Formats: sequence, structure tokens, C-alpha cells
Amino acid sequence: SADARASRTTSRSTQRRALVRSYRHSHSVRSLSVRTAKKRVTSAAAWGSYVVRSGDTLSLIAQRKGVRGGWESLYARNRVTIGANPNLIFVGQRLSLR
Repeated sequence: SADARASRTTSRSTQRRALVRSYRHSHSVRSLSVRTAKKRVTSAAAWGSYVVRSGDTLSLIAQRKGVRGGWESLYARNRVTIGANPNLIFVGQRLSLR
């Protein structure tokens, strides 16, 4: 229903804001160079997670990262984060690759 979708969207937005606040609190964003930030994202991916970027799809992520089972497997691992629609992912979401 529309109410359930609105609630999920609100919940995701709230979670995203909390993560950003937590990150900013634990790491001074101003002190991070772009190079350092990229290294952190790269190292996070090496440990089995991926942060969604603009233009990403589950299929592209699965293909680029060599996820066994393709997008279906990636979706199954991240259904709680993604929600009921595998075609609707958001920039900044952290997905588990393993």
C-alpha cells in the first residue's frame, strides 16, 4: 500500500541520515582528502561491501564485482536494505557482496 511504501521510504531516509551523522561524527569529513575517501570505499568493497553510486543497477554491480549468482543473489543478500523492489536502489546504500 502507499502508506507502507511511504513508511519504508521514511525509514530509509532516517537510516541514511543517521549513518551520515555517525560517519561525520567519527571521521572529520573536512580532513579527508578525496583520495583518502576513495581508498576507504575501495577497501570497503574489498571486504565484501559496495556503496551504490549514481547509474548503478544490481545487474551492473553483480557483473563488475563478480557476484556468484548474479543480481538475483545480490538482491537476496540485501533484500532488507533494498526492500521489495530490486529495481529501486539508492545512491549511498551499502550492499553486501558476500
